[in-house]
Amino acid sequence: MYRMHIYHDGTLPATRQRYHAAGLEVLRFGYWALQVWNHANLQSPYWRLYWNSDEGAEILLQGTHYPLGPDRVVLVTPNTPFTTRFNGLDDALPAENILMGCPAAEWPDASTPPGRIVHHFFVHFLVGAPFDAITPQVITIPVDAPTRRLLPPVLARASVDHQALSRQESFALQSLLHLALAHIPDDHWPSIPTDARVAAAMRYIDRQYAQRLTNADFAALASMNPKAFVRLFKEKTQYTPLAYLLRKRLEQASILLHHSNESIETIAERCGFCDRHHFSKAFQRTFGLGPAAYRRQRMP
Repeated sequence: MYRMHIYHDGTLPATRQRYHAAGLEVLRFGYWALQVWNHANLQSPYWRLYWNSDEGAEILLQGTHYPLGPDRVVLVTPNTPFTTRFNGLDDALPAENILMGCPAAEWPDASTPPGRIVHHFFVHFLVGAPFDAITPQVITIPVDAPTRRLLPPVLARASVDHQALSRQESFALQSLLHLALAHIPDDHWPSIPTDARVAAAMRYIDRQYAQRLTNADFAALASMNPKAFVRLFKEKTQYTPLAYLLRKRLEQASILLHHSNESIETIAERCGFCDRHHFSKAFQRTFGLGPAAYRRQRMP
């Protein structure tokens, strides 16, 4: 037996179903022809999606090889330190960080020896808090029929640098990302802070990270004593509010270093640092190299 609900006024009950809303933001995408793709210990605070129409390239993480190819999509989660190279080589890491390639539409195919090019589709993107705090890892996903249908119109645009997507192509690109993310099991994702006061402070920091903020500001949002709020925030997130603020500023700065041509001084100011000197010291302490060296790590 089943129970049928009858609504005499002809309307659904005023209830809302809960779901996890992601703030997807695409930073860069492209479809490149690569002849050299060597980089050791590449790490960034944003996601990377890779799909190659040819075999011949791979990424490495802690001794595990992840080949790229036409039958699989590979996701690299934020803050995962990995190595890129053409496969079939020995296990030594690349001696130099070298990228040789260009957007696929610009490659002079006739002058290239057979087997020396790999066509490489990449997307750099953010999913939003708290999803970007997922455990560092590499995830391989089989290409399914919906992905195969969505790829061609996106690749055609992505093969030309700085080519704007139409609305339909933009939705296709976002759908590719959502399809890949939907393959990640629920228990892989970070937990969402259940304390509304902490969650509100995190959202506030995510929006206002460039401003001068103090523990008193965060505590005021929660109508709490500053010391009590700091204890609560650390209990729920493993960070103090000011440590979370610094992390957010450095993540945003690293994104701008990879995805803008703004000066380091401008990036420091935009991200809430008083000057380049203090910014560089904090950046070096967190990432192990300075902002200028990090900027040279821009890789598709």
